[in-house]
Amino acid sequence: LFAVLARPGVGLETAQVFREMGYAPGEVSPFGPHPEIADGADCETLLAALRRGRNDMEDAACVLAPPVSAALALLAAAPGAALARMSGSGSVCFALFGDRRAAQRAAAALRRGRPDYWVRASALR
Repeated sequence: LFAVLARPGVGLETAQVFREMGYAPGEVSPFGPHPEIADGADCETLLAALRRGRNDMEDAACVLAPPVSAALALLAAAPGAALARMSGSGSVCFALFGDRRAAQRAAAALRRGRPDYWVRASALR
């Protein structure tokens, strides 16, 4: 798998996102557990599990920082993108690709279209 990472240039603190969600410190998400990912899973199995998962903070982060939503939309629309998500509370968004060239093309297009973003393409091991 290959990833394109994009930082949309917004400062978004995790505590701020949790406050937006209405969670008290230490409160457990009501959305249930995430899918299990078996060691040694092939790419398709991994992607299928990740698609069933979620980032519980995504909606709140997108409300607080609309550039996060824009970055996710750009990454999801990239040709060859298998999945787009945000990491943590949204300071970095990413898309996963099954093909190195597709990831590199997406990163190059994102750099051209959004020079204000920090963008990297990377192989995942």
